[in-house]
Amino acid sequence: MRWSPRKSVRIGKGFRLNLSRKGVGWSAGIPGFMRFGRGGDGRSRTSVGRGLLRWEKQSGGAKGERGCGCGGCLLLMVVAVGVITIVGRFMAPPMSTTAPPLTAEQPEPPNSHSPKIPLFGTPQQAAAVPLEFGLKDIVSGKPLWRDDGSGGWYALSSVITYRGKQSKVGDVDNTIECLHESNSRSRVDRATWTARVFNPDDQAVTLPKFKEICLKYVTKLGCKMPPNLFVDVNPETGQTRETDEGTFEIQKLAFKMGFGWQFRVTSK
Repeated sequence: MRWSPRKSVRIGKGFRLNLSRKGVGWSAGIPGFMRFGRGGDGRSRTSVGRGLLRWEKQSGGAKGERGCGCGGCLLLMVVAVGVITIVGRFMAPPMSTTAPPLTAEQPEPPNSHSPKIPLFGTPQQAAAVPLEFGLKDIVSGKPLWRDDGSGGWYALSSVITYRGKQSKVGDVDNTIECLHESNSRSRVDRATWTARVFNPDDQAVTLPKFKEICLKYVTKLGCKMPPNLFVDVNPETGQTRETDEGTFEIQKLAFKMGFGWQFRVTSK
């Protein structure tokens, strides 16, 4: 049996260089689809398909002919690499032009709207102000910015001004709550303070506390205090004050059991 050394070297995607005693050969194409090339004996080979559906054709060269000439091999190699490059571009998946979703690690795009109320431009500080007044974060452990479709940025805190004894229906806690909301993580759009009075006997404690905290909060906002805020508030129509920085609204709430007051600040 005659021994014939052979070595095959893969160069790039779909291109193979074959070295044998007869000379240098090459082949290029897509495995299982189409492949063409020239052997070291000078014969051209073309194959299409795979397995039982494979079709192959050989042509050119002569028995005993050694190689095909370095110039011809080099030219065919250049042509093959060009063909493979073009085919690869057509088969490659298209590049996505869609921007990646915004994550916590990515900065928010520049926003053309900045709040006129100074405190609302620093959401983290705004969320900390109610805590300075004795309120507790009731969503502790959760991020201030919510990407779960619940309305964007928010911070909710609460304080109990009266603990119900649960001795009868409606004898529950009276509370004061603060909610910051926004559709942007870079600012606060509005803040809502709510006093919930379910025990009318304790309103003499809850309502003055509510007014005191709300006025302190307005001072913390860093804007001009609206005139006569919380003065002569009509229970039926409420009170609205407009300034260059924002809108300040006070209104009475009606619950099934008890009542409440709401104070809302919306930035312009």
